[in-house]
Amino acid sequence: MDSFCRCLGSSRYELPPEMLIKLHELEQEAAERKANVQTLRVAAKKRAALWREGKRLLSVMRLNDQFDVEAARRTLLSNHLKEALTPFLPARMRDLEWHQYFSTDVHGTLTSAYQRWSAKHIKHPGPGVLLVMDSNNHVFGAFCPTGWEIQPRLHYYGNGECFLFRSMPDFEVYRSTHVNYHHVLAAHDSIAFGSLSGDVSQKDAGFGLWLDGDFTSGVSRACPTYGNTGPIASEEEFVVTSVEMWSLSRLKKYGTSHTLTQTIAFK
Repeated sequence: MDSFCRCLGSSRYELPPEMLIKLHELEQEAAERKANVQTLRVAAKKRAALWREGKRLLSVMRLNDQFDVEAARRTLLSNHLKEALTPFLPARMRDLEWHQYFSTDVHGTLTSAYQRWSAKHIKHPGPGVLLVMDSNNHVFGAFCPTGWEIQPRLHYYGNGECFLFRSMPDFEVYRSTHVNYHHVLAAHDSIAFGSLSGDVSQKDAGFGLWLDGDFTSGVSRACPTYGNTGPIASEEEFVVTSVEMWSLSRLKKYGTSHTLTQTIAFK
């Protein structure tokens, strides 16, 4: 409105109060419409993405007889859990695509998980998220910015960006306390997170989370590495029902991309 008045030149063109009020209302309406246009553009992009994803899912279901709808529905990574975890990821990783590359329902054991992670066609697997469900239907897991890979010499790796989490009974995230550096231990026959003593040979070394190589049993105890004062599972020693591993990267062609629609699972 001020610029409009300036365009009128001298004071002899002063507008009556009612016109000034009308101009002010028009400016407000224009600003609101501009904001609405931006909102509509965002909504349109989301709808277009959903439409493309729906077409892709339909094509896969028609052309691939190995599509498992039930397995897709069983995924442990709900949209709610993904949204809850995202703010705890390092800022540089929050916009990455989530791809499911391992599931016990489809691929089996830890050995298979390592093999799929290091497969040649995954050039840059990126950060990793591990999800576990126990026999009491509690879902919990871990995040590591460098993923899961057996080390040449058995030792802990990872950094302060690693964390443990649980989604039941309440969502909680347990970040590295920097008390020690026992973040991730990837062995041939087990995978573990955190430790009290750092003794890699002991099952009761105070692991925040420990899973056997068959993904049938696990242990979770109070752990100084991550500061959890009790198990993140339903109990300290638990039976594993399902395990999933997700890779965070910008690659869209490998694995299963978690979208707003549903997740694909292949046998």
